[in-house]
Amino acid sequence: MLSLFSAFAIPLFAAHVLGDFLFLRKKDEAQGIQIRPLLRHSLMVAVASYLLIGIAGAWLIGILILLSHALIDYFSARYSKNDLRSFAFDQCAHLLVLLAISAVVSSNSFYQDMSLWARYAGLWFYPLLVVVSGAVLCINAGSLIVSLGVKRFHEQLRVSSSPAGTDLPENEGHRRRGFADGGRVIGCLERALIFLFVMVGQPIAIGFLIAAKSVLRFGEIKEGTNRMEAEYIIIGTLCSFTTGLIVSFLTQAVLSAIK
Repeated sequence: MLSLFSAFAIPLFAAHVLGDFLFLRKKDEAQGIQIRPLLRHSLMVAVASYLLIGIAGAWLIGILILLSHALIDYFSARYSKNDLRSFAFDQCAHLLVLLAISAVVSSNSFYQDMSLWARYAGLWFYPLLVVVSGAVLCINAGSLIVSLGVKRFHEQLRVSSSPAGTDLPENEGHRRRGFADGGRVIGCLERALIFLFVMVGQPIAIGFLIAAKSVLRFGEIKEGTNRMEAEYIIIGTLCSFTTGLIVSFLTQAVLSAIK
């Protein structure tokens, strides 16, 4: 049976995930601490939160999300070092706020009305939100996590691949022999398959996915003249698979808990 806490926490978390990792425009993300794009993004998350909760009188929650999200993003943009640790702190801060709002609202029974989603769509709406959130985290957020995780290795490889040790632009160097966005697309596809295999109860198929990618990558690693390039490929692949597995099994665990 779905608890009252879950009835608030799941929509709030889904709105946050969709806002941060699916609907956030790269232009707004690049503008950092500029007030207008920051407020626009926070307002989008707040509106999504209000709509997914599905209670007409829950507008105060939307305001709290707007203010808290904007404040956390402001300080993150101002003091972030653009690394995996800063990303983790930012997301943990958002998560703690969402959990705190859900706990306070559910424990004090501020809203007696049933969610319109639960009333007309049924309780399957919440598992659907969990699956969608898990997929976006696994695929979209996973790209960012892997990118931040291998960032320092990428910098070393980029300098090493340049002639006479000169620094090359971001997308040059070791990427000149492949598509500019090829690695990210491959990572998204493999994490999508991992998520699908776990959700349908066939995690053993992931082993075949690992074997297939190993065969396809073997020639690239074997013929590579730079050991750093081979290690970079392996590190990135393992980071991608690890991220996909963790998010997929966490999603499955949440689904089991709310049934």
